[in-house]
Order: sequence, then structure tokens, then C-alpha cells
Amino acid sequence: MKPICQGASALLAIAAGFGFVPLDVPAGEGSGLQPPTVTLVAWKGTPFPQVVLDNPQLAACLVLSPGWWEVAEAPPSLPADEQVSQEVQARLAAALGAGRSDSLTVHVAGVREGSVAAVAHGSQVLLLVPASPPPAASVLAQTVAQAVVAAALGPAPSEPRCSEPLLSFAEALVHAGVTTLATLPRELRPVGDWLDRESALAAIKTEAEAVLDSRTPWADRRLRLGQLLLPTGANPAFGQAAAALLEASGEVERFRDHPFELLLAWRNASGEPWLSLPRVLRRALADPLRAGVADKPSPDERRAISTSALTRAVANGAFPAELADAATPAELRQRAAAYRRAQGGGEVCRWLRADELPQGLLTGCRSEGETGGVVYARPGRGASFELIARSPSGAELLVLVWPHWLLFPTVLGEGEEVAFVDGRGVWSVPLDASHPPRLLAEGRYRHLTAAPGGRLLAAVEWPSGTVVLLRSEGVRRLGATGQGGVAWLTDEVLLASDGAALRFVTTGEVVRDSGLLLPDTHSLMARRGVVFAAAGTPPDAALVQVFPAEGRVERRLAAAPPTIGLAILADGTVVGGGPSLWAWKGDTVERIGAGLTPAPVP
Repeated sequence: MKPICQGASALLAIAAGFGFVPLDVPAGEGSGLQPPTVTLVAWKGTPFPQVVLDNPQLAACLVLSPGWWEVAEAPPSLPADEQVSQEVQARLAAALGAGRSDSLTVHVAGVREGSVAAVAHGSQVLLLVPASPPPAASVLAQTVAQAVVAAALGPAPSEPRCSEPLLSFAEALVHAGVTTLATLPRELRPVGDWLDRESALAAIKTEAEAVLDSRTPWADRRLRLGQLLLPTGANPAFGQAAAALLEASGEVERFRDHPFELLLAWRNASGEPWLSLPRVLRRALADPLRAGVADKPSPDERRAISTSALTRAVANGAFPAELADAATPAELRQRAAAYRRAQGGGEVCRWLRADELPQGLLTGCRSEGETGGVVYARPGRGASFELIARSPSGAELLVLVWPHWLLFPTVLGEGEEVAFVDGRGVWSVPLDASHPPRLLAEGRYRHLTAAPGGRLLAAVEWPSGTVVLLRSEGVRRLGATGQGGVAWLTDEVLLASDGAALRFVTTGEVVRDSGLLLPDTHSLMARRGVVFAAAGTPPDAALVQVFPAEGRVERRLAAAPPTIGLAILADGTVVGGGPSLWAWKGDTVERIGAGLTPAPVP
């Protein structure tokens, strides 16, 4: 492990005195999504653990939507597949730009009451449809398109030609336009054909004046920008005007990643179908590096604008020197470390300070005080997942932002590395970011777990269920199946479940029946001789303690929440994952968050 920076440092440097951090940033979180082909499938009510194992992005939709798992039912029928699919495609082409087609799967679930709702993660969408009255195809298409667009939009890269306030306004303009285009059916496009141009210009003028008014604290202006993009708080005329501008440009995809260029194109355009450029924006574009920034901003205002620019840079994969400064907000430095670990390149331990991190949080940067908690996975924005560390006291830290789904994190060695599975295979990531992530084994795996010594890894090939040992010389199959999970009893012996029977498996490929049957097992965990399993299906799902040496099991918690992944803590608390993260001790079950596949930090 590497030491966390302990000393004091100077105040945050403000680039050019105007709060902008000039960086050469590659396109990051906000880029890459194209209008996809769309397939509608009926929700089947598959048990949640199986959803996680078979379709992690669909499981992410459920984690992102608390309560949906409990209400989703198989729909009485599917809506008109072709009609909805074509309308979704048309809306996404208008909102995100034309391009190659990717697969988008919409899982249609019924609900007994409520309104149409959808959430998207990666290539998967979960759509809730009330039984009565049956929604029109246009309503379903609008809901799906809005969910996909919301997941696609992210911070634009830094822009050295303008101030952070002006870039933020341009970004809000583009995002509002994209969102509006996703809501409109074909017959209401182009927007310019019916737009009230006077009202549209007034809306843009009002918002531009408010956002670029340097007399108003930047924090308040940022809040106003955020409200513009809320469905309940947006100015419809602003969104419609923005949509008309994007249509006039004919380059939605370009301006989605580079919104300042929309303002430049608008300044240089004239006549139909463009709107007139408001005077407030013409003045701003005459001196774009100073737009929205006072001539002599206060130190707090400088810091607020600079922090906003720095946040943008980090979200797009850049890591300026200011991250080593103690004056930079701790949350931003910690988030930067989470992004950096996905790339490698070092430095992250210099960004973290011991006095800002509670005991029991895993960082990989302290020689002590990092054990006793858990790590777990949860969905992030777009198609990403996040790895979270949680201390015994309940403090949490974002450890890693991974661009794809990840499951079954496990801590290696003495806490200097974590391993996990994603769609490509098994990865190892050094927590000090001293080198890039390493692909330990390519293929489809689940139920990854580390031996008590922290050096051996076992996993299950998916969907075959074959238990494997991951070693430096390659993957070794152990001759047993473990669809229901695997747990290390010692550094040489595992307990594996094929979903019903429990068997002992050695690293030397010896397999022996335990004599225990535990139907519908989907998670196993062992720690210092204590073994727990999550087994059964609702309403008979249970947390079960297993006594392998005695050949018996004992139910500890009846009606357990849907569970995939267990972690046993030193005090005997058992933590289970997904869609709710829950903790059990004695007779008490407590919901402590939302996340998947927790594992202990030994």
C-alpha cells in the first residue's frame, strides 16, 4: 500500500483567473451512443438472482429503480412491437443523430396501477406498462426514448475557447434540445415548422441572461441549469427552441459532445431555419473566456467555477494537478481516483487524505485501518458500474468507475488490489493505479471469490457452471459445477453448489459429496469456518447457515430479500446484495442501500 498525502497544501489554482481549467481532453462519458435497433420482449418474472447472472444490465435497471422489482409482473400482452420499435428508432435518430444500429432490448413488464415508466442501462431498458387503460404506442415510444437519452447524456469535454459558465449554458441548451427531440413524434418534427419563434427566443434570452449574470453566485446558476433539464422544472419553450437549433444545424451528434460549437455555428448562421441570436449570447461570444465570470470574482466564486470545470475534466478522463491540492473538494478528489484506477497511471494516493477517510474504508493507500467492511457493485450512468467500499460504521467511498458492468468484486492480497468479472472476463485493478487493469482470464464468469490467503481465485464459467481455479499459468477446471455459488473453506478446499447439492472441491480436482441438499441455492459465502447460503425462491427464500462438517443446515432468516452475493463481517453481520443491499444480525434485517454481489474486506 502507498501512503495517503498527509500535509497541507496551497489553495486551488484557478487557471487563467477565470475558473477554466484548459485541458486537451478526449471524448469520455458523454459519447458513443447511436440510435439502436429495438426489440420488445415480455418480462418473465425471472428470480432476481438469475436476472443478475444472465443479464447484469437488466438487473442494473432494477437496482436503479427502487420498488420496481416488487411490482413488475408479466404483461398480459406485448404492445405492437413493430410500431413501438420504429417510433423509438425515429425519436432516437432525431435526438442522438443517425449512425450505425446497435441492439436495444426493451423488457415490457406489467403493473397493476400507475403510469408508464422506463429506465435504461447500457443496451437494456425496463418498461413498466399499467394494465388499464392500455397506453398508446406513441406514449410507450416516448417513455423508452427519454430513458435511453437520459442515460446517454453526460458532461461535455472541457473547452479551452470559452469559460465554464458559457460552456455549461451551451451544454444545457444541447441537452434540453436532445431531450425535447426524444419526446416528439414524427408529426411534430421539424420543430421549426410550428415553433413560436418569439417565445422561443425569449426563453433562450431569459436563461442565458440568468446563467451568464456574474453577479449571481455560480452555485445558484448551476442549480438553475439543473432545473432546466428536469421534466417537471424545464421551460418548454427553452427546450423547443434548443430542439429547433439542433435541427437547423443538422449535426446533433457533433454538438452533443461539443456544445460550444453549436453557439459558434449559430453566430455564423443566418436566415431560415435558424433563430436570431440573442444579444446576450452575441456579447458572450465576443469575449467567450470571460463570459459569465466577474472581472474580480471573490475567492469563493473562483473556487466554485474552478471546481465545476475540474469536475467536467475528471468525468472526461483528465486528471489535472489541482487534484493533489487539499483545497480541492474531497469528494471530487475521491471520484477522480475512482476514474483513474480504471486507466492506471498512478498518483491517486496523493489525492487522498487520511483525515478525510473514516476507518474501515478500503482505498489501497493506507497501511492499516482499511479492513472490516465490504465492497459491492452498483450501476452508474450510461453503461457503467461503480465499485463501492463500505465501512463497518456505514461510511461509503466510490472506489472505481468501470465503463461496463461489473460483478463479484473481491479483495486480493492485503487490500492492494481488487478483482471482478465483467462481460469480457476477470480483471484485476491496483487500487493505487500504479498500472492499468489486467485481464486475468478472458471468457464468461460468475461467482468470483478469493481464497482466505487472498492470492487464489475461484470462479464459475457461465452458463456451463464449471468451477475453475484462476492461476498465473491459466484457467484450471476443477471437475465440479457451481451455478449456485462457491465458497472457500480453506486455501485448498471449496464448497460448491450446483443449485441443489453441495460438494467439496479441492484445488487438486478432488470432488466429494457433502450429503447436503439445499434447493435453489444462488449464493454461498464462508468466513473462518462459518458458512451461509441464500436459497429458495420467494416467498420461501431464506438465509441459511450451513454446517458442512456436521452435515446439516439451519435456517436463520425466513422471507429473506432477493439476494445475489453474501458477505460475512467479523462481528457476525451478514450483508446481502440486490436489488437492495441489506444487513442481518440476530433478529434484525436492515436495508442499508442498493447494490449487488457484496464481498468482505478481510
